[in-house]
Amino acid sequence: MLALEREHLLPEMPRYDTARTAEPRADKYSTIMVDSCHYSVPDSLVGQFIFVKIYPDRIICYHDSKEVARHKRGYGKHQWFIDVSHYIKTLKLKPGALKRSVAFSQVKPELKEIYQKYYKGREKSFIELLELISTEGMDRIKDAIATLVRIDPNGIGTEKIKTIVQRNAIVPNSIKSIDFSATEASSKEITCELDRILNGESIGSEVSLV
Repeated sequence: MLALEREHLLPEMPRYDTARTAEPRADKYSTIMVDSCHYSVPDSLVGQFIFVKIYPDRIICYHDSKEVARHKRGYGKHQWFIDVSHYIKTLKLKPGALKRSVAFSQVKPELKEIYQKYYKGREKSFIELLELISTEGMDRIKDAIATLVRIDPNGIGTEKIKTIVQRNAIVPNSIKSIDFSATEASSKEITCELDRILNGESIGSEVSLV
């Protein structure tokens, strides 16, 4: 009976997007204003119109039908919501301005901790790290840093991080299979293996130093 009735039922109604929309122009600070709050967009979009979907808890920004920014929605007056990754182009020109910037003051605690531990006074290199994070994701960067910390905590830099991230992408098991336990592998063996990786030497699909 139900099968017969199903043939005559109306199709399921499409889900409606409950967002309010707006199309503000990105100002010279690379922000758009929505309900008296400022939200950052990539600095390459200064002067461009940004299509914005405004939800109760978030706003999503689009340019040329592509999502370019996403922020938690603010309800205060003249609040600023800044994503430091939106200012990489600008910061490359003025790396010394990073630490004093509003963008840096709003970075996530885990990223600020990385700066304090390994990049203090090395703003240019940190900006390069931000660029790497924007393409590779924070989790991959943290994994690479964790690898370097076990080998040479005083030698952490963006180029080494980038090398390990790229090597993991090509041979993902090579790094993960290294056991860094001090009781199971000597530091000399681990250092030699890392040197091979950072110097671009080929390694097998499986590496074990136990």
